[in-house]
Amino acid sequence: MTEEEENLIESAQNGDSAAFGKLYDRYAERIYRFIFLKTGQKGDSEDLLHEVFLASWRTIQSYELRNATPFTSWLYRIAGNRVIDWYRTRKGTASLDEMMESNTLPIELASTGHSGLLEALDRGFAMDAVMKGVRSLNDTEQTVILMRYVEDLSPEETALAIGKTAGAVRLIQHRAITKLKKKLEIPHEQFTRTS
Repeated sequence: MTEEEENLIESAQNGDSAAFGKLYDRYAERIYRFIFLKTGQKGDSEDLLHEVFLASWRTIQSYELRNATPFTSWLYRIAGNRVIDWYRTRKGTASLDEMMESNTLPIELASTGHSGLLEALDRGFAMDAVMKGVRSLNDTEQTVILMRYVEDLSPEETALAIGKTAGAVRLIQHRAITKLKKKLEIPHEQFTRTS
């Protein structure tokens, strides 16, 4: 965490809404992308984004600045909980299925990530094939893949966001990549991330 980020968080914890606005500007796009990739619904994702930041503003005093949890992991945890609540109210509608059927997942959402999954897209793999592969994963595997490859979070940051250990994240990632490799017939090396 940078000193600037620490100062913004401290100021926001002291009620400075302008400092919180800067935190919003810094993280809103990443959190929105994560929510959208989980829901596939633009309007609902925008609403959930606002809910995430409203909840974080209301509870920012509970964020422990000096602990090991990065602020982004704290935001992703709030976002993940809001997405779970959203699914509960929708009675289990499968968002990735909807994205596949409507072809609404914009490729530019993936453009800020790096490594094997996106390189596979660059090599001509169709988005629908990748989404079918991701859709075949369970919810935890989908979340880990999105956080690691699209959001570029470390295993430790991902672990803090989903409430697991870094070792568990690496194992989930390995299993998910193995499944995707088989589904997409991509050499495993293209998905390898060591950090």
